[in-house]
Amino acid sequence: YMHETGQDNEFKIGFYFDYTTGMPYIPGSSVKGLLRSAFKASESYIREIFKSNSLFCNVNEISISDLENEIFEGKKSIYDRDIFFDAVLIKSDNTDGRFLGEDFITPHKDPLKNPVPIKFLKVLPNVVFRFEFDLKDGILSVEQKLALFKQIILDLGIGAKTNVGYGNFEPN
Repeated sequence: YMHETGQDNEFKIGFYFDYTTGMPYIPGSSVKGLLRSAFKASESYIREIFKSNSLFCNVNEISISDLENEIFEGKKSIYDRDIFFDAVLIKSDNTDGRFLGEDFITPHKDPLKNPVPIKFLKVLPNVVFRFEFDLKDGILSVEQKLALFKQIILDLGIGAKTNVGYGNFEPN
């Protein structure tokens, strides 16, 4: 969300904060969108994950398209669908306990003029998020789906600026 008020020296780039706790979180819809984008981007990427983990030894012949439809479109009943919950911040392993910090981006719109830095909020390194799902057995077992989702999140990260290190995760 954008949180601009027009004040000097304010944070210009938004964040999602839980209404009840005030803590940052990753919406379940964003988690689902990230996972779905991995399926849309490349069937070979999903197959590489299958090849790299012995948990998937029995899935070589499955249809990635059918798997995608089952996971993201669901089955006939709403009670049979996989559910993607918000990822919540559960702890900071930083010595001072902080989990948010500030950073700056300096866009150069005109190479002949001085750039104006834009302050934004970031989640600091060593902060732990918990990703939760309510998964159902289907083409893949619940355990296989969790392993697949974990690998996609570790490989791709989530959020803005993942290509420069923001939003990248390490296994915990």
